[in-house]
Amino acid sequence: MKEKYLLNFGDSWAAGHNNKPIPFTKDEIYSGQLAIKLGYNLLDFSRGSTSAHHMILEFQKFIKHHYDKDHEYIAIFFITAQERQISWMPHDNPIEVSPNQEEWKEYYQNFYTDTLGEFNLNTTILSLQTMCKHYGINDRYILGWQYPRMWSEVDLTRFYKNGKENCFDLLVGKTLGKTNNVDPSVKYPVVRWMLQQIGSKNKNFNDNDGHPNVQGHTMIAEELYLWINRLSTNTNP
Repeated sequence: MKEKYLLNFGDSWAAGHNNKPIPFTKDEIYSGQLAIKLGYNLLDFSRGSTSAHHMILEFQKFIKHHYDKDHEYIAIFFITAQERQISWMPHDNPIEVSPNQEEWKEYYQNFYTDTLGEFNLNTTILSLQTMCKHYGINDRYILGWQYPRMWSEVDLTRFYKNGKENCFDLLVGKTLGKTNNVDPSVKYPVVRWMLQQIGSKNKNFNDNDGHPNVQGHTMIAEELYLWINRLSTNTNP
């Protein structure tokens, strides 16, 4: 009988983040809860404050150190803000580039554009979809808090709700104007923008934090479980 693994990729939303001394356990984050529901083992490759591009690096580590062609895999990719980038200068270790970092303020003011963000995000997703197909991995995607413009070559049937609902709107329970991107001039951090939308308290979010709490993770896990089950029975996603 094949061993079954759920692979978790993404940023702090996927990894679980709170402002309390005790961090989330693997059984509390949505991928951990989903793995239990599916009867899969969890392999967690998520890491806070990372870009979508970082998931390619983590996927390559998984292939090198964990992949077994005789095992069965489902990979869940959480799509973070497209303005997060990655760089290798001036050394070989990847550097996460974020509008929340003071040292990159000039870059975002003078060089970054939404067109660049969309280009990098689309090429990243196409790469992930191609690699997963090559290795026979069932890849699934969930948008974070944006509605980026996707190229026609991206397989949106592999996205939760075909990319028409993101994780933020799922947890808030309403669509806040289908916001596409954070202000490209980057005048405020992403978390502050979220708190402006939901207020300081929401049943599915940590207080004054902008990240899902355990209840929020449970809601995401339940939605993903229902979605994956519908797909397995060949009904509409």
